[in-house]
Amino acid sequence: MLRSAATKLQRMVTAPQRRHPHLSNTLASSMRTFSAVPVPTVADVTVNITFVDFEGNRQTVPARVGQTLHEVAEMYDIEVGPASVGGVYQRVNSDTWTETLFGEGATSGYDHVMLVGKGADSANMKCASEYEMLEDYWDSEDIAENSRLASMVEVNPAMEGMTVFIPDALPWEAP
Repeated sequence: MLRSAATKLQRMVTAPQRRHPHLSNTLASSMRTFSAVPVPTVADVTVNITFVDFEGNRQTVPARVGQTLHEVAEMYDIEVGPASVGGVYQRVNSDTWTETLFGEGATSGYDHVMLVGKGADSANMKCASEYEMLEDYWDSEDIAENSRLASMVEVNPAMEGMTVFIPDALPWEAP
């Protein structure tokens, strides 16, 4: 698909050269820029994350960059509890730019996990609703500095090899 787009762009560059030489130079410049951009492979956007439950069972799974830990766990039938998210509240795009996305953030705290090891410190920052849900749903002795809600943590490339500990779950299924 990318190759056919490049071929079409090449035709656009060469066809109007006789009538509009200034236009063809602009298109040629765009063509060079477009073809120089490397296309990421699946391996470039995949990291391995290990989930460890409270009984010590370990499962290492591939995760795509951009997914939440809850989505990854669901894909591999790893139980982290139900998630209820009212949309992402904000996203930090750089040191100077935090984008408000007007979501409600976390709306339940059942999907509590603890991030450990390499890449744990690269997780997106907790928003106010995540702090609130952790405190509302879990006892203070169950919450640590690395406590997060799986539905609020977005996978990034620095998380390669990270471990996600899943504490004993709160009762959430109706009898």
